Amino acid sequence: MKQFHATPDARFTEEVLYKGDYEDKTDFDIQLDKDCSGGKHKPEDYVNDTKLCYHCYYRELAELMSDKRKLRPSKQIDFIRYQMELRDDPLTFLAELEELVIDNEAYFDDADYGLQRKYLAIVQALRDRLNTSFPDKVKAGLRVLQLNRGEPENHSLGYLLKLSGYRLVADDEKLIAQALEEKGLITYTSTKDGVFAKITPKGITDNEGKALDEEDQDLSPADLLKAITDYLDFKFADTNVLVAQTGKELADVIEE
Repeated sequence: MKQFHATPDARFTEEVLYKGDYEDKTDFDIQLDKDCSGGKHKPEDYVNDTKLCYHCYYRELAELMSDKRKLRPSKQIDFIRYQMELRDDPLTFLAELEELVIDNEAYFDDADYGLQRKYLAIVQALRDRLNTSFPDKVKAGLRVLQLNRGEPENHSLGYLLKLSGYRLVADDEKLIAQALEEKGLITYTSTKDGVFAKITPKGITDNEGKALDEEDQDLSPADLLKAITDYLDFKFADTNVLVAQTGKELADVIEE
């Protein structure tokens, strides 16, 4: 298999290494207890205040990103989002990750042909979301509520938007909820834990803009197909991500 390369000038500005208890570690965390000290490394070669050198850190990152058993194709977007949440500057992280993926095209495509193109599409889609305008955030707010209306968890609107990769600033969460409520699309309650929104029947529309009653409205086969397509578009962060995937990768996701 091709080797993964990370030069000193290709390192992340923020190298995040999980240091908690192993049983609390998630599948998206990078944790290595390896001791790389031994006289061959300079002080600047180590990640943060550990004895782990950056060569081992990036090899672990690369293996996680390219091993389908460790990171299923359907979870690759979630992994990048999770890593973004760990950084103070997610846009810088995405730019640095993009460079790292570009530099290692041979490694990723040797592991799974088309994987490099897929990761680049994910990075671009998530970057676009971070730079989304307020009107587009309002539309996205309605969309995430539509997709999560059947979930039992009582998540706030801001949590759902951030989970989907959108950057919220100032009082975006409440302003988005107010804009949607003014249109009659949702009702919401604001608490110290966030803005909890509930979608109204008017907020559930078909492709002609007609209100759908969630309990007794029958969808035509065409409308149902469109709803499934819209969900998949959203699930994969952006249409570009779907286009970037090979048929083999899509088959892996469908099989799950």
